[in-house]
Amino acid sequence: TCPSALLSVELVVSRLKRSMKTAEAHRVDEAKGQITLLSARDATISSKISRYQKERQGVREALELAQYELETAVQAVVAGGVDPTLWLPDELLIRIVVGVMVGGRCGCVCQRWHRLCDDARVKRSAWEARWARYSDERLAPQRLIGHTSGVLALAGHCNKVYSAGCDSTIRVHISSPDPSVDGTLLQTLKGHTDWVMSLVVGVDGTLYTGSSDSTVRVWSGDDGSPLCTLEGHTECVSAVAIDRDGTLFSASFDKTIRVWSNHSGQHAYLRTLTGHTDTVRSVAVSRDGKLYSGSADTTIRVWS
Repeated sequence: TCPSALLSVELVVSRLKRSMKTAEAHRVDEAKGQITLLSARDATISSKISRYQKERQGVREALELAQYELETAVQAVVAGGVDPTLWLPDELLIRIVVGVMVGGRCGCVCQRWHRLCDDARVKRSAWEARWARYSDERLAPQRLIGHTSGVLALAGHCNKVYSAGCDSTIRVHISSPDPSVDGTLLQTLKGHTDWVMSLVVGVDGTLYTGSSDSTVRVWSGDDGSPLCTLEGHTECVSAVAIDRDGTLFSASFDKTIRVWSNHSGQHAYLRTLTGHTDTVRSVAVSRDGKLYSGSADTTIRVWS
């Protein structure tokens, strides 16, 4: 064999190997590049999926809340006997519309609305009819006994009923649909030294009582333990009221109304409202925060 021919063959083989290596390296680079791109796209898609899942969960929670508020709205007592189908808060209506647009559940919401309205009407009729059993003496009311003198004020909160008496005590009874425990005496609160004239329960369950001993006492709604005594009136505290923020108002025979703040359970005197010319016998707070006071001077004053 000619040496030059062998050299040519070896040169061709060498070039062929280099060409194959270059092609393989190019394929490897292409594969790596494609993997990088696909990984980045996968991460982007995963991020979008996570975001959509969170948004979907938020929509579901908002829709569940709207359905709950819808049921609450229908079952609420509507003043004046107005048909509940004619009343719906604007904010609830907006939530329902959003839920329907996102979830496409118009038919479901409408059916639920009508069913709840029917249920509310049936329950209202049953509620109104139950009083006939007492008026025609087919049913006798339950009697809660224990006070040794007259009962001057009542208040209810959750599953408790509070009664204030001329015996200087406050009695706490259970209010339950279970006849075996309904009306059971939980405890008797003592501390006032004269008639307990009035009481009110805050949104957190805290009990406030006004007495002829010129004080307002504050009691824990959990265990009935005394929390503090508010002093300042010079005569009998005839009425107490509290607003949504926890501000307390106490009316007195001394012709004044005292205002007490409540910050994290700490009560403090704020100011005294004067103007009535005789005993202030009652106070009430409206939903918009206005204070109304009624007096033996024949007037009602509005404080806003």
